[in-house]
Amino acid sequence: MKRLMLLFLCVPIFLTAQVPERIILNLTAKPATSIAVTWRMNAPLNNARIQYAVSTPWKQFEKEVSPRNAKMEKADLGNGAVAFHYSAIITGLKPSTRYVYRVGCDSAWSEWNQFSTSSDKAEPFSFVFFGDPQNDITEHCSRVFRQAFQTAGGAAFWLFCGDMTSEPDDNQIGELFTAAGFVLRTTPSVMIPGNHDMGYKTEYGKIVLNKNGKKIRTKKCLSTLESSLHTARKWNSRLRGSVIYIRLPGCPVHHAQQQ
Repeated sequence: MKRLMLLFLCVPIFLTAQVPERIILNLTAKPATSIAVTWRMNAPLNNARIQYAVSTPWKQFEKEVSPRNAKMEKADLGNGAVAFHYSAIITGLKPSTRYVYRVGCDSAWSEWNQFSTSSDKAEPFSFVFFGDPQNDITEHCSRVFRQAFQTAGGAAFWLFCGDMTSEPDDNQIGELFTAAGFVLRTTPSVMIPGNHDMGYKTEYGKIVLNKNGKKIRTKKCLSTLESSLHTARKWNSRLRGSVIYIRLPGCPVHHAQQQ
């Protein structure tokens, strides 16, 4: 009887825990000096922020941490469910530098993640290209994402060209974050809504940025497409000899040289 009572008392603690989730880095038009971060939590917080610093071999960076306040927006997920999205753009970064960051607030922080800014000079780079994950995302796309990371772990960003989910459904976008795991927290992404998921007005409105670093709603899909391609074209025009890793339906990850 005592054991059952202990389990009963533990359940509410787990359900009400404030933990940052769906953390994702967004590529900006100035990847050498800026990065955008979004995440969500299940409650509103007035002091949500990012803490970041130049990476060090161990935790010496904790003495040099800088804060960046986040903006909050309430999202209606339907059927009475809500989520609270947080976003911020870190500017003034150094090119070709590794940074650490975490998101949250005084009472709940994510783990420390890290990312690298791009060079501000014309240098070769690589990025990963995905088409239409949408089906069986956690069950089968997980291994595709993991193989892509193993093959191109140093990719500058991941580019999704639409149909990340088969329906505009919050559970499916949750699968996408589960399948990609920590990669979305360490590698910037460019996500372009497709016809299957363009009705999704919460996550996609936060994980797609235009060339000026401003958020674009999914209903402005054509603008999002143009702006995301603008960013990709800008990178490709500045940096030569890139390698594109392509996910082909039903096939392993392949790669081809871009001239």
